[in-house]
Amino acid sequence: MENNNDKEYFVIDRIESSRVVLQSLFTGEVFVVEKDIFVDKPKEGDTMFLENGLFVTDDNYTLERKKSLHEDMHRLFNRRKN
Repeated sequence: MENNNDKEYFVIDRIESSRVVLQSLFTGEVFVVEKDIFVDKPKEGDTMFLENGLFVTDDNYTLERKKSLHEDMHRLFNRRKN
């Protein structure tokens, strides 16, 4: 799956109290931010980008990413053994 625009995307790894642990899908860097800089309520696995100092969820990219990961897992665990 490929990102077709110039935005840097991040995925929510986990939520800890009032903070959110994010990972950059571009660099792999992991960092922690406060919940109050999210436009929508953050959920684990959401994919988002930074716009005007706030994290905005990209629902379409999140759905594509989760579908791709699900397909990868299905292929991995359903390989035929020789």
